[in-house]
Amino acid sequence: MAEDTNADEPVESKSAPDQDPEPATPVAEDDSDSVVDLAQQPIVVDWIKYVTALFAFVGIGYGVFGILADVIDEGIIESDGFGGLAAAVSFPVMSTPYIAITAAVFVGAFLGWKLHEDDTTTFLAAGLSVLVGTLVFWLLAAILGTIPIDDVSLDFGGLILNAIVAGIGAAITAVGGVWSTRNLAPVTLDSSAGVSTESGVAPADD
Repeated sequence: MAEDTNADEPVESKSAPDQDPEPATPVAEDDSDSVVDLAQQPIVVDWIKYVTALFAFVGIGYGVFGILADVIDEGIIESDGFGGLAAAVSFPVMSTPYIAITAAVFVGAFLGWKLHEDDTTTFLAAGLSVLVGTLVFWLLAAILGTIPIDDVSLDFGGLILNAIVAGIGAAITAVGGVWSTRNLAPVTLDSSAGVSTESGVAPADD
């Protein structure tokens, strides 16, 4: 009896040839949002409010200093001639209060963000530290800045009064920086640094 030689032969399966995947259709970007639309996003609006408030308090500090300085009407530098080195030194000495007031808003913003105490304590810490710092800053800048000049002298009484007035303006600005950070700063300012808000002090989310 003849054996069936085809019984044990493996059956070859024919598979369909591999096909290349179809290329993905690029998704068209949505360019319909204009700059005005993007500027109206909540996060953008929150940052506009916050930064505007900081600049506003700097302007208030300048204004308070200017008004009070006009009220006391005390001179600072006395010079026989106002040329050359005397004029060069006078400008940085007289611009010191404005530098201090501008820096004060950043000090206030930083303390409002990092100092996890109640508002009154933080206001006092920011205001008093900036007031004393401004006083020391202007006194040292004026004294050391006029040492090399022979024909320039300082009116120390007027300098101290003006420095105190500048410190008041800077203190108001620093308190404004604290208030702005506690009430207007976007939540991302707090969450981006992972700052704990267990004390209950956190920027508001409008």
